[in-house]
Amino acid sequence: MTGHDPHPPWPRPARAVAAVGLFDGVHRGHAFLLETLKAWAAERGAAPVAVTFDPHPEEILHGAAPPLVVSPARRVELIRALGVPRVWLFPLTRAVMALAAREFVARHVRDALGGEGLLMGFDNRLGSDRADCAALRAAGADLGIEVRACPPYLVDGEPVSSTAVRKAIVTGDLPAAEKLLGRRVSVMGRVVRGRKIGRLLGFPTANLETAHQAVVPCGIYAAEVTLEGRTLRAAVSVGSGPTARPGDIAPGTGSYVGAEHTVEVHVIGYAGDLTGKDIEARIVRKLREERRFPDYASLIEQIKKDIAEIETGRDAGGGP
Repeated sequence: MTGHDPHPPWPRPARAVAAVGLFDGVHRGHAFLLETLKAWAAERGAAPVAVTFDPHPEEILHGAAPPLVVSPARRVELIRALGVPRVWLFPLTRAVMALAAREFVARHVRDALGGEGLLMGFDNRLGSDRADCAALRAAGADLGIEVRACPPYLVDGEPVSSTAVRKAIVTGDLPAAEKLLGRRVSVMGRVVRGRKIGRLLGFPTANLETAHQAVVPCGIYAAEVTLEGRTLRAAVSVGSGPTARPGDIAPGTGSYVGAEHTVEVHVIGYAGDLTGKDIEARIVRKLREERRFPDYASLIEQIKKDIAEIETGRDAGGGP
């Protein structure tokens, strides 16, 4: 390592086996890989370590990246929840991306982590030379690191991938996304100040900052939010909020577009101020499309109907 290399946020374990990858979404394929990692670590008497990256490599290479299924911070939480407490959110830079795979493994797996094993996803590649598992095995032999490949995890005969999860989310195929994730689809972000129209109508909403995130299509959704140790039902609106805006603003339809649409969450029965907090709304189902109402009274009546449907529906108690 050099004096400029990043360091993991915990003491270097005596022995470690590591999995390196983006882990976007922490879907069922990632869960299978992490279970494989833990079993291998237990065999060797080593600590299992996951190394993930921020920002997305495409952001550095091309200035733009696919929307993320979950935020980097949430990614770390999900990996830890699967039994791998040592998660390194590695600060990716152009200089790091210029490293060949052998140099990256030597510096950041062997030297920084005490890594003696590296577990690769079945289609994962590493380094500026895009080394696959076969190439890494050869390099690992010189570095004293055993390299293994984890087989794919299949759902309906197809490998689970972040790309497939992302596509299911942005097209609104909630059952497919849930099947691949192993949990409900989430919309998450930091609560920012909005126009407070919802509060004026009697239904205060938390306006979420959802930059760079894969978001469900426009519409009104039943959801649940965990706040202060309680799981509460919620209504989520994704769209343009046309009733409270000029007549030339059309209701949101189709895919979410960050420059045109907002994500607002009304947590039923919660009166606290969420501004500045990070919250996660777990989508249960879609209630209806967004539409323009002739006046606020009509909008209020529809919101009441939406909330009644959420409260009487069997919507709570979903996955983690």
